[in-house]
This record gives sequence, C-alpha cells and structure tokens, in this order.
Amino acid sequence: MTARRMAGMTLLVLVLTMGVLAVITGLGLTNLRGTLAASRESRDVREIEEHLLETRSVARNLGTDVTLSVSGNALLVRAGEAALRSYVLGDTIAQVSIDTATGTLTFNARGGINAGSPADVVVVTDRRQVHRFRIYPAIVTVRRGR
Repeated sequence: MTARRMAGMTLLVLVLTMGVLAVITGLGLTNLRGTLAASRESRDVREIEEHLLETRSVARNLGTDVTLSVSGNALLVRAGEAALRSYVLGDTIAQVSIDTATGTLTFNARGGINAGSPADVVVVTDRRQVHRFRIYPAIVTVRRGR
C-alpha cells in the first residue's frame, strides 16, 4: 500500500470512531439527565418527610398543638395563630395534599395527631410519581409508602 492510501484509511477509521463516540456520549448524557432528575426528586421528597418529623418534634418540645398546612409552594407550621416555620417545596414537587377533613395536620403535645384514624400526606412530583406518608395517631410515627 502506498502512504497516500494508508493516510486515507486512517482518516476513515478516525471519523468512524468519532461518530461512535458521539452516539455513546449522547446516550450517556440522556441517561445522566434522567438520573439527576430522579435524584433531585428523591431529595425533595425526603425533605418533606424531614419537615413532617420536625413538625412532630416541635409539638413535643413546645408541649402544645402544632399544625402543618400547605400554602402554595410551601409548608406552614403554626402553633395556634403564631407562625413558627415555613418550608419552601423543592422544584420537582408538583403538589402536596393533606388528606384530613380540614386539609391540615395537627400534632399534639405527645407527638401524635389529633385524629381518630391515620392521616395521609400525599406528594406528587413533576414526573407524576406519587409518594404517600401515613401518620398514625396511636403509635406516633410517620411511615412512608407509595
């Protein structure tokens, strides 16, 4: 083979290799975006669970009823009429609802809830994933389910 023909063959191999690398990189970036979105969503849902547990702790520490409600894109924590805390929901959270008659969740001084049956806090994400937190009055705990 001549030097000219060898150089052309090498350039062809280089172009094909670059094309294969571009396709693999494109697929990898697509998967990475999905993984990052799922990670952010998981973080935002975990933060809501932490806020529920913190609200329960605040009620126990203050020795009084503390109410959690949803207002727009925030969770509001109140003791009576006094606002104690406000938590802004993460960017991946589409909706949060509290399945009680009043649409609020009240923790009493023992850390339980003022309801005769378990209450659910339902979180829906932008990717339409539904996360459910069930708060039990008798065993004073928050359990996460789907």
